[in-house]
Amino acid sequence: MGGACALLVALAPSGCNLILGLRDVPVPDDSGGSLPPSGTPADASADGTGGSSCGDTRSDAHNCGRCGHDCLGGLCSASACQPAALVPPGVSPWGLAQDATYLYWTDSNTNSLERTDKTTGATDVLNHGTTFFPTQVVLDDSGIYWGDTTGVWRCPTTGCSLNPPVLVASNDAADQALVLSLAVDTASVFWVEGTGYVFTAAKGGTNLSATRLWAASAGSKASTTGVASDGTEVYFTATDGWLRAVPADGGAAQNVGAINSYGSLGVAVDDVNVYWAVSDPSHGLIEEAPKSAISPTTALASGQAAPRFVATDGTNVYWVANASSAAGMADAGTTEAVLACSRASCAPTTLGGGYSSVQAIVGDDSAVYWTDNGETNAANGAIWKLAK
Repeated sequence: MGGACALLVALAPSGCNLILGLRDVPVPDDSGGSLPPSGTPADASADGTGGSSCGDTRSDAHNCGRCGHDCLGGLCSASACQPAALVPPGVSPWGLAQDATYLYWTDSNTNSLERTDKTTGATDVLNHGTTFFPTQVVLDDSGIYWGDTTGVWRCPTTGCSLNPPVLVASNDAADQALVLSLAVDTASVFWVEGTGYVFTAAKGGTNLSATRLWAASAGSKASTTGVASDGTEVYFTATDGWLRAVPADGGAAQNVGAINSYGSLGVAVDDVNVYWAVSDPSHGLIEEAPKSAISPTTALASGQAAPRFVATDGTNVYWVANASSAAGMADAGTTEAVLACSRASCAPTTLGGGYSSVQAIVGDDSAVYWTDNGETNAANGAIWKLAK
């Protein structure tokens, strides 16, 4: 477990809750704004007073920036919606997945799988105490899948109270570690553990052994950090800085990008491109490449402070970086910010900052959501919601 914890601390400042006794900063500062693209609100008056047919669009949470733009529970400040805690501080949320109605998330402190209504914030516990230190979670029509220190688990989307979770596959017997990142396609589940491998198993299986889809070459010190799949290719990042793609059914890997001692620390895929974070304390990148060839690579955003996570909703790209790199924010030390930009034209926008350990981001047509795991052993994290 020590190797996985060392990598987890690099991936997340509050990393290894319950496993390492590290102390972090935060206390969320909900400074941020509406999602890109930014610009003059459609209903703002020319004299800057915010007057319009629906009132003051600078501060009206139901008409923020323009008439009819509701902040969905958040405040409106300077014509921009602000993040609101859909699940208030007092939890330790890690992974996050969604359907049209609910967010599904893991709590690494209470060892639970929970479900929250996106509109009301009402939360149900789907499973408690079966798995230890649950991390990332993914969802499809067949069930909910999540990882922990044992391996990858599955239960129905209706919950595990009457149907106990099933262990799909155990962690690699030779080097058991914490599941750091998880993906599924129509047939398989894929995951990485911060070791030199990418693992896979049939997602409908029970108590399977992990199969190595990819292994680092002999002598390589590369440890895998993130994984995503589009059903044809499996894309993954590693501590050597490369992005790699390997066929979902096995085969030779294609490497893109460049060697980087800070590593690449997160990957996401949509219908056109693959995106990943290349970490560096002040010159980090959010890279993109077309799935059709994963070459050439393009820097979607540059000048990021230690970016380590990437997500996309098909329209916008989201990532996590140290707060000091966030546009318009004062240097907040090692606290984290959530940033975003349109994939079509990237002008990084800060959505929120002052977080301890953002572990997952998802978006739908109306809002974007993210988890802040909180300070180590403090159970003071939250799930945040920001209206688009």
